[in-house]
Amino acid sequence: MLCPLLYRKAQPILSSYDNIINMIRIKTNPKYSHLEPYLRQLTLEGAFNEGGEILYDKRNIVKLFEVNGTRIVVKRFGAPSYFNLLIYSASIRKSKAERAFRNAIRLRQLDINTPEEIAFVEIRKRGILQDCYFVSVYSDYHPVRPVTEHFTHNLETRPILDMLAGFLYKMHQTGIHHKDLHIGNILYKENGSGGYDFQIIDTNRMKFGVFLTQQQRLINLQRLSCSAAAYIYILEQYARLAHIDPEYLQLKGSFTRLTYEFHRYYRHKLKNRLRKMLHRNQ
Repeated sequence: MLCPLLYRKAQPILSSYDNIINMIRIKTNPKYSHLEPYLRQLTLEGAFNEGGEILYDKRNIVKLFEVNGTRIVVKRFGAPSYFNLLIYSASIRKSKAERAFRNAIRLRQLDINTPEEIAFVEIRKRGILQDCYFVSVYSDYHPVRPVTEHFTHNLETRPILDMLAGFLYKMHQTGIHHKDLHIGNILYKENGSGGYDFQIIDTNRMKFGVFLTQQQRLINLQRLSCSAAAYIYILEQYARLAHIDPEYLQLKGSFTRLTYEFHRYYRHKLKNRLRKMLHRNQ
């Protein structure tokens, strides 16, 4: 009789412990609280895989859904390394989904446009982070990449790159350091005033309140990975805004980018060689 009695008394404690180690965390923008039933469904096993339109499918998966008349984008982050998994699970560092959510809020507070955040979702089992999602409003802005690819053949794209340089300069002047500032993470749209507005996406890797030196700005811009002609032109317009000699910045920026591309190429080559070695040993 003693064991069942002890078990009944311990049951609330065991239940609480189970809730802690197997936890679902959902943080929602109050403006979109009506979407919470869908967000709870997202935590069910296999729910993300059903329906929706795939927008991106590599390490992370991005899908477009329509829920109650609202078009939303759901990004599921890929499995982190074992080290990062421990860091996230121990709450030493916020998950990528939470950082994307909070950084989106911060960006708009600083007058830098980004798709509006709806929520982030975290699923933990036995205390270990299993999945996390960032949910945002669908953006009807267009990718900038095609503009940079056709820059030399279409001079009409120059006004877009002029304003893109202004957008990047404003980010740096505001103290924003986007750690994944490649051209695929920038969107644009023509506004009603004959100009262009821009949005930044992939917001989980950012720093705010940073004073960026000229070299740090160039290191940040080198990640754009757009065509050489477009990159040189963006540097020229950026230099004019920063009151720097354009030729000097173009030369220094080109050297910085070449060094970056060289290291990236050999790092990628080394990774492939290590993968082949590991595959042979299996």
